[in-house]
Amino acid sequence: MSVRLPSRPGRKGPRGARGGDGAGFAMVLVLIAVALAVVLGVGYVSSATIRALAASNSTQANRAHYLAESGIQHAMEVLWNQPALIESSSYSNRLGPYYADDTDDSYVFWGREEGSGLYTLFCQATCGGISQAVAMQVFRTPPYDEQLLGKNPQGYWRLGESSGSVVEDVSGHDYDLTAYGNPGWGQPGAIAADADTGMHLDGADDYMYRPPTLGLKIEGDLTVSIWFKVDDMPSDLVYLLTYSEDGENPLTNAMYEAVLNPEGSITFMMEYGAGHDIVHTFTDLGIQTDRWHNLAVTRSQGTHTLTVFVDGQAKGSWDYGSPGPPQANTGKNSGLYVGSAYGDSNFFEGWMDDIAVLDRPLTAAEIQALYEAANSEQVMQVRQWEDAPTDLGQ
Repeated sequence: MSVRLPSRPGRKGPRGARGGDGAGFAMVLVLIAVALAVVLGVGYVSSATIRALAASNSTQANRAHYLAESGIQHAMEVLWNQPALIESSSYSNRLGPYYADDTDDSYVFWGREEGSGLYTLFCQATCGGISQAVAMQVFRTPPYDEQLLGKNPQGYWRLGESSGSVVEDVSGHDYDLTAYGNPGWGQPGAIAADADTGMHLDGADDYMYRPPTLGLKIEGDLTVSIWFKVDDMPSDLVYLLTYSEDGENPLTNAMYEAVLNPEGSITFMMEYGAGHDIVHTFTDLGIQTDRWHNLAVTRSQGTHTLTVFVDGQAKGSWDYGSPGPPQANTGKNSGLYVGSAYGDSNFFEGWMDDIAVLDRPLTAAEIQALYEAANSEQVMQVRQWEDAPTDLGQ
């Protein structure tokens, strides 16, 4: 079955337990109690006491079992909203205890990542000193941002801010951008089933910038990924992203640079020092107005190949020879610019979302998987359920 859970903060835990069938277990306890009374010659009063104790234990066992079932639902909600908590948990590092009500009845849960979105969740509940456990194997669709972060980007800007001037780098490297002009924050983003928003740039003076940064000075293998949308094709070329270092004029010297042309082609340029530019324009990319596109350009230094991908599909490649690694001589307005040619011309007009730079060329399969993740609804599927599992992830 598929369970679609709402995106909301994790809750403390259920205040009650769900019902189920424990009659068989209770009957076994009663029969054992009666048999003991007969064999040992226990009197009627003592036999009644044993039966009452057995019934009480049966009730506690049932309650513990039902509470464990409720707890496993709590574990699923945490996996959906905060998977890192489950991934870092274990039998010895359990989450909880969570209490069902004002009694001491409680449960704990933990999980085990099996790989490729598959998890095994465990929950153990205790009521009146009696413990019961359940396990569930579930598949969680890994969302776009988690998949991209798993590839260790050098910089990853989601553009999900609602105001201000700081565009956060969520890669963990803290290469934040500064937004200039008056960008439109909080715009509908490119990633399906994701509340994170995008940004609108007005084509006049909106852009983002970061000064030269060693981690973004990528001379070898490279991937640049940008989501963008335009209402109309530009009348002149516009800069999607460019990175340069101190030195010569940045308009003719950059370590990597992606430009959108009026006819919908993409020009990629690299500088190899002393004005030796390597430029190639990719055509027939299928870029259309009024729709989100993902542009990804990879550079493989080993094979001297540039490859351009649009919406997850390879659209062209180019062998740029073997001039050695890029040695950018850049200029007066150096650094990383998004949406402008160095903050003073060729401004991009349209929407942008989820920009990433990596220091390796993603494979065609990785780029296609990312595109599919960006356009798929997240689901959680229950694959297997087990009462009283022998394997508690210990």
